[in-house]
Amino acid sequence: MKAHTQSRSAQPGVIFKLGFSRFLLNSGVVSHNTRNTVLRQVRRILLALNIKKIRTINRNIAYILVQPETDTIFFTSIIQFHEVSARHPLFRGLKAQSVLKQLHSWTKFLNYLERLKFLDFSERQTLNSTLQHWRKYLAKYVEAPDVSPILDVTLLRLNPEYAKYIGWITDSPEFIINSKFAVKCRDAVLGLISSRFGKRPTEISTLSAWNIVHPVKVGDTYMINSVANHPSKTTAKYGKFQLFVSPKLFQILELYVRHVRHILAKGIPITEEHYLWITSKNTPCDGKVIGDVMNRSLEAGSSGARVSARSVRNTLATMAAIYTKNNLQRNRNWNDLDRGICRGMRHSELIHKQVYVKQSESLYLSRVDSITESIMTGDVPSDKDVERLSDVSLNKAIIPSTEVIVEACPGPSRSRRPIEHHTPEGNMSTYEYIDILYDHSFNCDTIISAADIRNRLEESPHITKKIKQNLRLQDLSKLSKITAKAHTYRNYLIRNNIKL
Repeated sequence: MKAHTQSRSAQPGVIFKLGFSRFLLNSGVVSHNTRNTVLRQVRRILLALNIKKIRTINRNIAYILVQPETDTIFFTSIIQFHEVSARHPLFRGLKAQSVLKQLHSWTKFLNYLERLKFLDFSERQTLNSTLQHWRKYLAKYVEAPDVSPILDVTLLRLNPEYAKYIGWITDSPEFIINSKFAVKCRDAVLGLISSRFGKRPTEISTLSAWNIVHPVKVGDTYMINSVANHPSKTTAKYGKFQLFVSPKLFQILELYVRHVRHILAKGIPITEEHYLWITSKNTPCDGKVIGDVMNRSLEAGSSGARVSARSVRNTLATMAAIYTKNNLQRNRNWNDLDRGICRGMRHSELIHKQVYVKQSESLYLSRVDSITESIMTGDVPSDKDVERLSDVSLNKAIIPSTEVIVEACPGPSRSRRPIEHHTPEGNMSTYEYIDILYDHSFNCDTIISAADIRNRLEESPHITKKIKQNLRLQDLSKLSKITAKAHTYRNYLIRNNIKL
């Protein structure tokens, strides 16, 4: 290890906060909160090493870090993890996971020192090997994270207390005259939006009010951008956060901005820098506020269950996986649903499968072990025991409301639609396109008329093209083939007693 002879005053310095913040930004840490957390944790470690009043950093700091006594003062206490809380003020009361997070921040700081050439290669290798050793040691004491529950979808509706405020906004906005009432209305709309899409609260908090006043339509939906200078944790990988809402939800948001947000903002005109969700003091709502609103405004919260953004995301991801699994054998395109949900939630497919989609493996194995035990004690498993191992039974156990899913998406033995043979490569069946034409509400009671079908076809040229390909039609001068298909579909639903 080199000895450094230059004095502290002779060393060139780099402003710590400014330089390190820029380094973190260039490294992909775009969130202001994350950057501040890393800065705070590194400061705490430097202070623990008696490096005080850190305004600038230089080569002398690096020299202190690679000294043997530094290892004794700071890092050896980590090895004695069970005594950390008593021995070292830096880690007092912290769990292993928290210490690991601090070490992760420390690693970023060492990378920064190396970038500045304040650490040479051999010094950095020494510190890396030591850090790796500490991480492995601490990993043994990291507690498994709490698993957010999979919720019944009925629990993700607004509870009556908050649902009534949506009614005030849509039917009687003139009665919203003070900020206290406006906050209740805001929470109702916020709960509605945050529970519908499985987005992170920190992402929801970045939405701009500008696109509500100046609508941007994309297909059948309205696009809402985030405020330009407020990136989220996924901005670096997935780009600027955007939310796409239905015309019905957009109408509610328009009324919210006009009659509710206007009061909270004290009448200040909206610009591109203004946030959609604000407090009664006209300051932006952060992710914590949005999470709290979600918990108290939904049925799950009022029923005593703790609802969080994570549980909403878990529920959405798991339901998408179940839909995909139930329909994949019939149509390989159902894989696109899983991929689409994954992309919309702004995380990788690996994270989607490992973290958010709650597999039924443990439940399945518990039932297998129960049958095994009964066999070994001389009992013969019943049909009911075996049935409990089926996908349908497991799905019902995971999501109590799966009856709807199973009925709407049956297995291959009882398809919701008649089988259609010889469709062109890449096309779905005509019955599926009919479903789309009727907004997935085609059922036993649907009234079929040529005029109605013609209107629907004119509004959906893409679907029209696919149906013409399936039925080998040159034009739509006669709709007898399509109406016949619709009648066949309805009769099939009636015959098999299949309802939405």
